[in-house]
Amino acid sequence: MNDCTPDATGRRCKQCDWQWKRPGKFPRRNCAKAPSRGLGDTIAKLTKAVGIKPCGGCKDRQKKLNEWFPYRAS
Repeated sequence: MNDCTPDATGRRCKQCDWQWKRPGKFPRRNCAKAPSRGLGDTIAKLTKAVGIKPCGGCKDRQKKLNEWFPYRAS
């Protein structure tokens, strides 16, 4: 998953337009609208949504599935 990327002001995400209203450093958080690169990203989002916690090999499987079944940019 991609992290939110702060804009030049450091208050808003460039990708999903999420706004950070508190004073201080822009927090690290998963971007709500980060595009899925492949099947692995989609499965990771679905399992997270239903409350399944990732295990040690989940990132490796996610990476492999993204390589095997990538989504094409249109």
